[in-house]
Amino acid sequence: MHITILGTGRAGSSLHQALLAHSVAVDLVHHDDIVSPSTDVIILAVPDDAIASVAAALPRGEYL
Repeated sequence: MHITILGTGRAGSSLHQALLAHSVAVDLVHHDDIVSPSTDVIILAVPDDAIASVAAALPRGEYL
């Protein structure tokens, strides 16, 4: 499983470090960056007022 965390602030960075410590395949990217098509799970770690716009910009796929 490959996880991408969108949001490089405290929450995203902390979650990234915790997942890496457990050998999880995880990327940490700025919310404006493009998400890899190989990503299985996308975690939004952005401010509440940015969730809708960041989610709307995600590429459409099987589950979104």
